[in-house]
Amino acid sequence: MDRIKSQEIHLVINTPLGATSQFDERRIRRAVIEAGIPYATTIPAARAMVEAIGHLDSPLIRQVCSLQEWHQVNLEG
Repeated sequence: MDRIKSQEIHLVINTPLGATSQFDERRIRRAVIEAGIPYATTIPAARAMVEAIGHLDSPLIRQVCSLQEWHQVNLEG
């Protein structure tokens, strides 16, 4: 928790198991939200975050457009 609060942690992937982990999961979630740290609780969400990070250098990431515009660009090449 101290490392989250001191901004030493930049991404959290927490997949809690069982009822006993609910207390820790709540504390972790609250801390990362307060610190503004990206947070995933499922493996599919974590994969999506990692994939998005991999595309940060893409010139397309700097463009803001609607989903319709995005799909049109991808379909046209």
